Amino acid sequence: MKRPSPPPATVEARLAALALLSALTGCAAPVASSASPRSHLAPWAEAGPLGGVAYGASPAINPTAPLPVSAPQGESSWRRPALGTTHILVGAQRYEDTDFWDPIENGWFVGLDSSYENVDDWFGVEWGGALRFDDGDRASDGPQTPGVLDYRLDSDIEAYEASIGVRRTFFRRSSFRPYVGLGASAIYYELERTETGAPVPPATEDYRDKKEHKRVTFGLYAHLGIEWQLSEYIMLGVDARALRGTDLPNMMGNGDLDCERVSLFFGFGG
Repeated sequence: MKRPSPPPATVEARLAALALLSALTGCAAPVASSASPRSHLAPWAEAGPLGGVAYGASPAINPTAPLPVSAPQGESSWRRPALGTTHILVGAQRYEDTDFWDPIENGWFVGLDSSYENVDDWFGVEWGGALRFDDGDRASDGPQTPGVLDYRLDSDIEAYEASIGVRRTFFRRSSFRPYVGLGASAIYYELERTETGAPVPPATEDYRDKKEHKRVTFGLYAHLGIEWQLSEYIMLGVDARALRGTDLPNMMGNGDLDCERVSLFFGFGG
């Protein structure tokens, strides 16, 4: 059996009572108030189809609340207290004394370097390593060894470098970050030289003389570059580096490992 609906006067009386109750409990004000825990709720009431009244409270919008602010265009949203990076470098190297290192004055190298800087410090620390390798040969400009014709010199070098220094990165909260660094390097190298040639009559055996030299030398380096932060943890960049102050006495004469490098890198961190 269908329940009869109450007269309209009854519904109006219930709504008036609900409004009075809301006013007394503080739920009527939609604007936030620190004095009432219900200040963020706005009351509502609705007459049901069978004569009942449903009521409740919904979150109220505070017109005085500040709107969320995004980072200005062109700036990174990065807000970490420190900047840490690791670069994998691949590039070309050229020894400063090209005559001394002929025919291996130019070559390739691979490297890995890392850095750590607190954003409020003037500079941070960096460390890394590199492997330089190359081989080549050249013909003689004239008699290099008595009794030998068609003289050739074949050279093969491997150099392992470890370095530590200081770094300063500029615009640390930007996506494009130039940096400079300087420090000290220790280099262990293995150099092999082989001389070959045809014999001068009446000799009949080919000439061959192989020498090896291994040594550690030290130097100072300086470099600069720029990082481009592609995402939160991935970056690309370019780096240019110079090494000076090394000493290299060996079977090819007194020289050094002073050089310049240019490389591209793929990096992690930020």
